[in-house]
Amino acid sequence: MYWVVKTTGSPLALANAARREVAEADKKVAASYIRGMDEWVASMTATQRFNLRLMIAFAAVALLLAAIGVYAVNAAAVAAREREIGVRTALGATDTQIRRLVLRDGFLPVAAGTVCGGLLAAGLTRLLAAFLFGVQTGDPLTFGSVCAVEVNN
Repeated sequence: MYWVVKTTGSPLALANAARREVAEADKKVAASYIRGMDEWVASMTATQRFNLRLMIAFAAVALLLAAIGVYAVNAAAVAAREREIGVRTALGATDTQIRRLVLRDGFLPVAAGTVCGGLLAAGLTRLLAAFLFGVQTGDPLTFGSVCAVEVNN
């Protein structure tokens, strides 16, 4: 059995008064475990908060692995084109032109993946709507921030 007492001050300051009132209502009932609503809500949501933190940790590791993978693929592509870059440099290409070439070739697959992932995420939001709290399924700020994080990696 639970008793809920609404107070304007500290709820634990009224603990003794609450115990007396419960004892007056029924002598067989003991008000032995008194805690504030914040503490009660925190204990009731502890499992969900742990699962959320675990999911955030796995997402951070996945983002790190994706960033390392994109870097590795770009590094391998540049290494494979080492002779081409040398020939372009010998024929008069500037450092800026070489950098632009490398960045453009590295950015296009990332941009294509971001667009495909965004379209797929937009299509799957109905399935994920049950897991979203305080965020609309088509929230442009959320989609934009996720795309910005991916493109920056």
